[in-house]
Amino acid sequence: WLGRHWGELCHPADRDSLSLSAHRTLSAEGVWRAVIRALRSDGAQFSQEVSLTRAPDDSLVLISRDVSERLRYEEDRQRLQETMILERVEHEARLESALVEMKRLQERDASMRQASEMLVRALQSLSEAEDLGDGPRHLLQQLAQAMRTSCAGLIPLGPEEEPLCLHHPAWWGAVQQ
Repeated sequence: WLGRHWGELCHPADRDSLSLSAHRTLSAEGVWRAVIRALRSDGAQFSQEVSLTRAPDDSLVLISRDVSERLRYEEDRQRLQETMILERVEHEARLESALVEMKRLQERDASMRQASEMLVRALQSLSEAEDLGDGPRHLLQQLAQAMRTSCAGLIPLGPEEEPLCLHHPAWWGAVQQ
């Protein structure tokens, strides 16, 4: 490039603005560096890193290198890093969701275990019933007591619909108490 203007390295659309920027910075600091667009002899566009330094004789020392591959590598690395961050966030969200579901299932399991234990205790208490014909009522009372509710709360249907009551309509009133 001896004897040629450094601006010939720049993309024609950028020459004026880069020349102005370089002139101001060289006057103030003596060195100007930038990554600029350039055109190859075949017309292909590429990125180059340019460094201009003012020499003691007022000439310019120019260092230029093609950084297209490095910039592509950095862009690929940035995209990969963003993809990894996104995948990590998605993975953490799935993990959090799985933990919430696991906790819900554990609570449900504990509730089912507790209900099973109450049912076993209530069934065992059938032997305490004074009249074996009164077993269903006694069972309902034991379950209601264990679950801290009323017998009527355990039987969602009315006396004319509930299978237990069809054969024992007399104790529906007792169950309601």
